[in-house]
Amino acid sequence: MTSFFQRQREYIFQDVQILVYVFDIESQDIRKDVEYFQNALEALGAISPQAKVFCLLHKMDRIPADAREKAFRYREAELLRVAADMPLACFPTSIWDESLYRAWSAIAASFVPHPNTLARHLDVFCRNCDADEVVLFEQSTLLTIAHVSRRERPDADRERFSKISNILTQFRSSCARNRRAAPQAIEIRSSTFTAFAECFTTSTAILVVLSNPAIQPAVTLLNIQVARNHFERLFQAWSPAGPADPATPSPAAPAVPSQAPPATPGQAAASGGSGPGRGAAAALPAGGPGGSMGPPAPPHDMRSALRSAAGTSIA
Repeated sequence: MTSFFQRQREYIFQDVQILVYVFDIESQDIRKDVEYFQNALEALGAISPQAKVFCLLHKMDRIPADAREKAFRYREAELLRVAADMPLACFPTSIWDESLYRAWSAIAASFVPHPNTLARHLDVFCRNCDADEVVLFEQSTLLTIAHVSRRERPDADRERFSKISNILTQFRSSCARNRRAAPQAIEIRSSTFTAFAECFTTSTAILVVLSNPAIQPAVTLLNIQVARNHFERLFQAWSPAGPADPATPSPAAPAVPSQAPPATPGQAAASGGSGPGRGAAAALPAGGPGGSMGPPAPPHDMRSALRSAAGTSIA
């Protein structure tokens, strides 16, 4: 390891954006582990000082449950001391629970240049859809990068994002094996909620959850299509070649009418005969309901809301 840091230092640590360092919590040579970590930080500070650092304290399941928090805090304090002024985030992880998903979701979310602005844009979209919750995933890994909740329940499962991601991943894998095709959209209905999961922008997927039975599925699907181009432009604006951070969303943005007339057969997603007490999932063709490859003309009120959210830098 010493020669590794000395001979290939400039090559390894050049243009690094994120460093993820994994520690074995059961390691018998903590001093050597910390020494290697300090060498990595010194190289990073000299060659890529703008990089973000994350530490995973792995195999926490091997520590007795009543001692895990204390063991993690002790090791975290030691690493923060070594890091000095360099920003550092530590996560306790294990393969036997959702802690790895939480850690990697936080790492993926760190790639978003303006997370607070993204949350405000999602909140505008959530309110205009009258949705309970909207979750934005990284498309290939289905890691959570942002979410907003308007009707947070006290008994809500804190690990729901990891479980939803796992369900979607398994469904996608099953489709790839059996149909040799990847689903573009999924609609799930039960007696208490409706959920829509779709490929959203080039790099993201979106989940929209609603509990209001009066909202027609076609309206939600239309709102997702309208918002897709807006968020695509938003991410492009944050790219290195794009303009600066867009303006804050307007709190007075008008809402999309929720009670729409019944959808036409070409607009509504197939439900598979769901009803009270029964759930159904239907994969929609690429391009949205009805197999249309192009989005319909956006309703004026939704377009106004999105423009208010974007400010003048996004048309």
